[in-house]
Amino acid sequence: MRLVNKLDKIDTRFKTTLNRLRETMSTPPLGLNQSKNYSLILFCVLILIAKSAMSQDVLLDISTDGQMVQTCGGVFLDSGASAQTPGNYDIFEDYTITLCTESPGEKLNIDFEEFFLGNSGVSKMYLYDGDSEAADPITIFPKPRTDNYFEKNELTGVSFTAMSDSGCITIRFISGLDQASGWKANLSCCQDIDGDLVYDPAGFPENDIDDPLTDFVEVKKDNTVLFKAENLNFPKNANGVYYEWIFVDDHRIDNQVVLETITTTSPELRYAFDYYTFDDDGYFNNKLFLRIYDSFGCYHEEMIEFRVLTPKVDVYPAVTRNNLSNLEALLYGGNIPTENGVTKEILGLFPDDYHCLITQIKETSGSNSLQNASIGYFENSSDTFPYEQGIVLTSGYSKEVEGPQQDPPRNGIGQPTSGLGSRGTQSWTGDDDLTEITSGNTYNSSSVEFVFTAPSNEIKIDYLLASNEYGGEFECLYSITDSFGFFLTEQIEDQNNPGEFINKPGAIRYNLAVIPETATNWPVDATSNIPDNGLYVGPTTIKSAQYVNCFTHPNGTDLEPFQTYFGELYGAAKNSQLGTDSRTSAINRKGRTVPMEAKATVEPFKTYKLKLVVADGFDEYWDNAVFINKIDLGGDLGLDKRNSVIQVGDQDNDGKDDIAPALCPGEILTMQTSFEGTPHQWWFQTDPNDVSSRVVLESTNTIQDADRGEGLYGYEIDINGCVISDEILIEYFEPLEEITDEDLLPVVNFKCAGGDFIFTFEELFSSDVTLYDNGIPIYNITYHNSKTDAENGTTALDDYDNTTPNFQYLSTNPNVSETIWMSIIPAVCDDPSNRQVRSFKLKSIEAIYPSDIPLCSSPLDLTKAFENKDVSAFTITYSDESGQIIDPTSYTNGAVDKIINVQLQSNDGCTLNESFKLNSSTLDIVCVSDQTVTSNNNGCSYIVSGAEFDVQNVTSCGSNFTYEYLINNQSSVQSNTLDGVELFDGDVIEWTVNDGVNQNTCVFTISVTSDDSILPSFDPLPNVIRNVNDCSYTIQGNEFDVLNLTDNCTDPNDITLFYSINSGANTIASTLDGVVVSDGDIITWNAADEKANIYSESFIITLNSSDSTVPSFDCLADLSPERDANFGGCSYLVQGTEFDISNLDDNCTNSNDLLVFYKINGGLEQAATTLDNVELKHQDEVTWIVRDTSNNEETCSFTLNLNSTDTELPTFDCPTNLTFNANENGGCNYKVLGTELDLLNLNDNCTAASNLIVTYKINNGTAEISDSLINQILNNGDVIEWLVEDAMGNFDTCEISIVVNTNDTISPLINSCISDQVLEINNSNCSYLINDSSFDLLDYIDNCTSFSDLALEYQINSNPRVNSKTLEGITLTDDTNVIKWFVKDNNGNEASCTFKIILEDTIAPNLVLNQDEIVLNNGTYTVTYDEIIDVTASSDFCDIDWSTVVLSKNTFSCEDSGTTQDIDISVSDFKGNEIQEVISVLIVGDSTCELYPKFFTPNGNGQNDTWQLNVLAESNQTGSYAVVYDRYGKEIITLTPSNNSWDGTYKGTPMPSNDYWFVLYYTYKSGNKVSKTGHFSLKR
Repeated sequence: MRLVNKLDKIDTRFKTTLNRLRETMSTPPLGLNQSKNYSLILFCVLILIAKSAMSQDVLLDISTDGQMVQTCGGVFLDSGASAQTPGNYDIFEDYTITLCTESPGEKLNIDFEEFFLGNSGVSKMYLYDGDSEAADPITIFPKPRTDNYFEKNELTGVSFTAMSDSGCITIRFISGLDQASGWKANLSCCQDIDGDLVYDPAGFPENDIDDPLTDFVEVKKDNTVLFKAENLNFPKNANGVYYEWIFVDDHRIDNQVVLETITTTSPELRYAFDYYTFDDDGYFNNKLFLRIYDSFGCYHEEMIEFRVLTPKVDVYPAVTRNNLSNLEALLYGGNIPTENGVTKEILGLFPDDYHCLITQIKETSGSNSLQNASIGYFENSSDTFPYEQGIVLTSGYSKEVEGPQQDPPRNGIGQPTSGLGSRGTQSWTGDDDLTEITSGNTYNSSSVEFVFTAPSNEIKIDYLLASNEYGGEFECLYSITDSFGFFLTEQIEDQNNPGEFINKPGAIRYNLAVIPETATNWPVDATSNIPDNGLYVGPTTIKSAQYVNCFTHPNGTDLEPFQTYFGELYGAAKNSQLGTDSRTSAINRKGRTVPMEAKATVEPFKTYKLKLVVADGFDEYWDNAVFINKIDLGGDLGLDKRNSVIQVGDQDNDGKDDIAPALCPGEILTMQTSFEGTPHQWWFQTDPNDVSSRVVLESTNTIQDADRGEGLYGYEIDINGCVISDEILIEYFEPLEEITDEDLLPVVNFKCAGGDFIFTFEELFSSDVTLYDNGIPIYNITYHNSKTDAENGTTALDDYDNTTPNFQYLSTNPNVSETIWMSIIPAVCDDPSNRQVRSFKLKSIEAIYPSDIPLCSSPLDLTKAFENKDVSAFTITYSDESGQIIDPTSYTNGAVDKIINVQLQSNDGCTLNESFKLNSSTLDIVCVSDQTVTSNNNGCSYIVSGAEFDVQNVTSCGSNFTYEYLINNQSSVQSNTLDGVELFDGDVIEWTVNDGVNQNTCVFTISVTSDDSILPSFDPLPNVIRNVNDCSYTIQGNEFDVLNLTDNCTDPNDITLFYSINSGANTIASTLDGVVVSDGDIITWNAADEKANIYSESFIITLNSSDSTVPSFDCLADLSPERDANFGGCSYLVQGTEFDISNLDDNCTNSNDLLVFYKINGGLEQAATTLDNVELKHQDEVTWIVRDTSNNEETCSFTLNLNSTDTELPTFDCPTNLTFNANENGGCNYKVLGTELDLLNLNDNCTAASNLIVTYKINNGTAEISDSLINQILNNGDVIEWLVEDAMGNFDTCEISIVVNTNDTISPLINSCISDQVLEINNSNCSYLINDSSFDLLDYIDNCTSFSDLALEYQINSNPRVNSKTLEGITLTDDTNVIKWFVKDNNGNEASCTFKIILEDTIAPNLVLNQDEIVLNNGTYTVTYDEIIDVTASSDFCDIDWSTVVLSKNTFSCEDSGTTQDIDISVSDFKGNEIQEVISVLIVGDSTCELYPKFFTPNGNGQNDTWQLNVLAESNQTGSYAVVYDRYGKEIITLTPSNNSWDGTYKGTPMPSNDYWFVLYYTYKSGNKVSKTGHFSLKR
């Protein structure tokens, strides 16, 4: 649609009368100067009035019905109109007309001035964008409204421009029985403007996409989008262009509403979608119409349709029943299936590396179908809901938690019933833990539980509760208790199932879901329960304000927290004080609490079970939901600190905040986890993307300062083998790049000289500078007229800053470029110390001022007002004082002085209004402009020729003229010409003309370009010698002055003389009289003429002096200074003047001329007066040398003692040729002959090579200090280790192995072998395990091969030989074992020896007994040997013969119940070795035997007055005991073997009749431990 309501913004349209125009222009479009705009429009209207006079009015009646009318003016009227006044049209009219332009390429514009079709709504007008009714509809009027009321003047003040290629508009009018005044519309033709409306994709989030089905562009609420008008085309003129951006609510086709209209002169608009109106499908559809207007009110229209997504919570149901992978994904991230068959990547409640702390994950839920799943993952895009993501547990369907809110269903009598937001049945069971704390039935429970090892001392859960029982009568019904809990219970490992965990006996189950600030920690739910007898406090509620007092709390209970933690009501639940429109609700629940934190103190490294559970109470209706944002076990280092970020945000669009503003200059972040007492290995990475830049930092228990600057910091800790880590990126806020080159400052041109200056903030910065973070300015910027104000932040210009879209500035001096200064402070580091100051220039279009014209003749040429002025960029219109447009070349005026008005229209749309006078008494003269000429007089001056510089033009009505001129404001000369006058460079000429009445002047300047390159000259200056007793000489008189000075152009008196001594500063002077000089001084005289030609002469002064005194100076007070290394760890970088000499003096040489040197360790002299920044090493000797001009010198020295932190190792090259032929000891060894095995290229970063300590060891022997192995005797295989150490103790080594080629034929010598042995079998299968070195060969030698290099092998019986030096670990299985040792040297020579080992068995079997108790069966039991003996665990080296087992007793009955019986056992192995054992077993009776009393009656009658465990009395083991509990788990008494009965009292008070439970912890004689449970009754 093309309908636009202007909403009081002025559409520059042409009306038929000037009064109408003035009314229209009372408010100009934003950014256009009102007076100039009025003048421009007035001019255009006058032209159109003339054109419209040739046009005729068009009536829509039977004569024009079905016609095409071409027109570019006139008025369009209804059929009853007369004299351009609307009249009553006829009844039952049905006429159609097509209005087109007169010329191709133009567009028709129709502007409704009056419009009324009556109140019945029957009469209608249809407009189509084209030459027939088949064209696109523009609109229909009047529009029907939902209340059946029809607007009357809906088209009044609205205009339409044809958009179709035809340029036509087709109109159809249909009337009914009613008649009305009709309409009046002005017609005009427009140029065919063209352009495109585009948007910057960067304005949309990464996950926003175009909807291919609707062609909508989707954008989230509160996103900012940059719109642009591009490819603009104005065929006729582009003057006065502006843009209207019209945002229309179009979610109903029959009822568009203009939301906002913005007018700009810029083709760009940055727009934030902050609308808060939504239609029923959860979207707010709108259109952006862009109208591109020219100065004649014509426009081109473009449109984009937007869909602003309703911010709400999206839920992804997860099937968790029998699906561990989905449960794990909910806890620590992963993928879950979604409704459309693809997977959804989700974030867990824990970081992924915490999964190794978690086990035994379980759940309960209502359904195993995806559609009805009661547990899910949620993501949120609404700013009204506090969490971005997490998991949700519901007592209904998790998908139905998504917003917007819809009231849950009721039946015909208003009671809750099943439906949306009220799901479940009573067959969907509740939760026992919730049932217990609510004292009532629960249904429809959903839970997630898991066991975890606590890494820190605290657990925290971020959550909120939402319920459909808010906002109504259920908030005050205590019997309906929708509730939830976070139950925390300490665990121990189950001894019967290793790796599994159970509740620790006696451990308290804590509910963490309690209301903060309540003394009794009341649980959280959506309704109320009245406390009972005072021993137990039931669950209460966080309530909305109107219901907080509808129930009774215990005395002293503060009601404030119950109201403080309530959040919002939605939909029908809202009232005038609280609540949100249901259509904007992020969730489908009637109300919710504020975000809360459940937390508990835990003990690190202990194991706990956490159960998260929600359920309906009393019945299955009206669901609730718990949103859990995260569970924090500690260790989070926080959000990355990013530059160009102004607020916490979600950079990677994963639904979780991950970035925060960067640190400010000088700020240091202290990183801390809550893993107290656990060693942290911290690290730092300079390049976040390059792990090779990682540096390991110190290990601390929790805290680390990010004091290494920008980079990636992180840590790792190990908790029972579970490695947990986190990292954080640290960036510092970067100031804007400083602009020091003034030529690079931004320059922004004025729109019009003398008018308002408008620009956008972004124009002042390059495109690579980030200025906004999601529409929020990153910098606080204000504008100032001076640098001082900007530096101090004072006197800002009209409070404009970078939050203002456009800066509008009125120049005080529009014809001069101005500098505007900006004070720039980072918003996140809002401190004056971080202020930067930048500037930019405002440069205006130079105003063109016309000159008055003398009134001497008629007709006049008015264009002479701009004579000699460049007006090529302007279109000029002339008018007289009455506003009548006049022809500037043929204006007839008469003899009366008049004012002529001119309007200058620039090509960029700027309008200048000026005026000039036709004056009968005006004298105007015109001089030449400033001139540059080339010298024509010996290259020195210029001789004027003819009238070239005379007055160029005189305009006057006078006749008696006189002329005179001045040169450089000297004496005036009466003449009308400068012919023959000599002029010099820079001469200023002023002409004065008098016509007898008036006088006028003009001025210009002459620049003479001279080709003079001839230097001045003077007599040469010889070198001179003077004898002196002292060290200097004072020049006397003119003995060294310049003589015979001359130049070809410049007078000698105007030549500038100056001198310098030793190429120092120039001194302007004509004599050297009194100047003091020293030996060797070089004096240079210079002469410069007026053209800067310079001639120079130098001479040397030699002084014969007898000086022999050495200079003096102050040396260091401490000649052995000590410093800590500060450069590279091994040297010291001198800071400032700490080692410099001072107070230099000499009898002859000036202290500044003394030559100062230093040398280090006797090295070369270095010319310098300071050691600043010189690198010194340990024990460096520094010598200062001061020498005067007579070569007399003085010295002083000091030695630096350095405390070095050098850790860099020395470097060297190890020998590489390691093979030699034996040359010693009969061909066995090699004697080193020279340097063949020495180290080469020794070097160190700190220590000189000559000072490095070199040692060697041969075969790990004693270290020898030497850098040579000459004459050493080496064996084949010798290992030589070289070690090089620097002065700081850093050392490096290299190890080499020597190969010696020998010719040895002598076998090794075995000095002693092992004797034969008889041994007892010590291993299974009647074998012997050798478990030490008793049978190893130890005593053997060789003539060449070293002991360690001799190879050993052994052979047992006829088995293959084995290469080994030991028999340890070998198993012998034969009764007789023949063992042979072999010794072989490196040359293959071998020797051997043999011994025997004979095995025997004399050891009885080892029995393992495993039955501590026997349970009778029907009062009796016969035991077998394999029940009381662990046959598998029992052992004998040669196996047990179980056929020899004998038991002393094996049958038991109820008589033995509760007693311990001894059973004698005997058995032998297959070698006849016998073992005898005794086992004690507890006889436990079955139901036919009484084990313990099932009840007792402690009434004092002597019968059954106590309850006891006979088996406990029998135990006599200190580890056996029993604990008695009441039915609520409260501990009553602990029974021991010495006190094994209970009298039915607790702390002296008789306990009531009831069931009681006990746990028996029993220790058998064998040490085995078991636990048993049971229950009994107390009766009174």
